[in-house]
Amino acid sequence: MPIQHAFPIPLYYNKPTEEDYELIQKELMNVHENTDYEIPERFPKHASHSLTPNPFESNVIKKYKCDVFLEFLKTSIRDYLQNLQYKMPMEYIIDASWITKNTLETYAIEHQHGGTDISGVYYIKTNGKDGNLYFNDPNQDKLGNLIMGLSVKQNIAPLEQGLLILWPGFLCHGTHTNKSDHERLSLSFNIKFTRRGFTIKDNLDDTRCIVVRDDTWRDIICYEELN
Repeated sequence: MPIQHAFPIPLYYNKPTEEDYELIQKELMNVHENTDYEIPERFPKHASHSLTPNPFESNVIKKYKCDVFLEFLKTSIRDYLQNLQYKMPMEYIIDASWITKNTLETYAIEHQHGGTDISGVYYIKTNGKDGNLYFNDPNQDKLGNLIMGLSVKQNIAPLEQGLLILWPGFLCHGTHTNKSDHERLSLSFNIKFTRRGFTIKDNLDDTRCIVVRDDTWRDIICYEELN
């Protein structure tokens, strides 16, 4: 093949087992049925999707004890990183999680999740035609170059009930407009990992965050001692 595309961005896709899927649906539909959705003030009122209240400062996975989904998510995160040859302890926080509701003629504007290591979505309810998630190529600012103008494309993710997608949080994304009468429901979340020399504070356990600890960090020498 004369052309090889360098620097791919790893996106992760997974689905739960049939048994876990049914339990996850029950957990997340319970969240949906107990939610009064709202449109955040900074979102466009004419076409924006609706979200659970205070979406980026709350955590519905923790609040509603969605334990089956949480275990599925933790397993998927481990699989994602192990496939990328990650060798350090799996210690992180699920900083926030919220449910998004898309109805006719609504969409999610293009955005990214800042300093988040992993962002993700799980499709609770979709007919596969109610507005796909898409990712913008990080090289889109280089479209003035002839080669990049011929190469940069939008990546459109599959839309399927029970599908989990994980991606690097910096990646710009949005959703196509829902052109159907079907209501799409999805769960989104942000994940931040510990780093060498940095740990998760003990007092986070009593906050909105879900803390996933790995005690093997204690056995790792992060820096050499001064002589």
